[in-house]
Amino acid sequence: MTREVVQMLAKSGLVPEDLLRQLYKWKMVEDVGKVEQPKSAQELIRRVDLVLEEDGMELVRVTDIDIVNRYLSTQKIGKLVLVTDGDTPQSSQVDVAFGRTITGEFIFPWRGDSIADLMTNGMTHLLLEEAEGKQAVYFSDAKEAYFGNAKAFMVCAPSTFEQENGHGGAS
Repeated sequence: MTREVVQMLAKSGLVPEDLLRQLYKWKMVEDVGKVEQPKSAQELIRRVDLVLEEDGMELVRVTDIDIVNRYLSTQKIGKLVLVTDGDTPQSSQVDVAFGRTITGEFIFPWRGDSIADLMTNGMTHLLLEEAEGKQAVYFSDAKEAYFGNAKAFMVCAPSTFEQENGHGGAS
């Protein structure tokens, strides 16, 4: 965690006072004085926003202008097998359109809540029909991509490609 983030958390009141004293002792943060704990999530968000403004920080969402072109020019159809982890895993298959980035990541159109944990749980995978047969692609990372201020895509890094018969290897 960067020093700036720790300082922001200290100023927001999110860090308990005994831990804050330890952070002062280790010189991880500057003394921010007495800070009351936030009483609600809204108050915490307001405080974090104020700290970010004070310190000249701002949230920057990177827009990949080429992502729409890459998605459209490489678009294919596959089956996304969503598998929940838990005591009794549940699964469902959905036909999905996807594209590929220049670096081989998979681009899925996505505007809903984040499903990054589901996409990278080691069980969820994309089934592809390739010339050499069916292939399952598992993902190690998933991030949201924006077009302007709107969430438009989810970009997933493949970790493993496996032939449907179970033989495969790392990408």
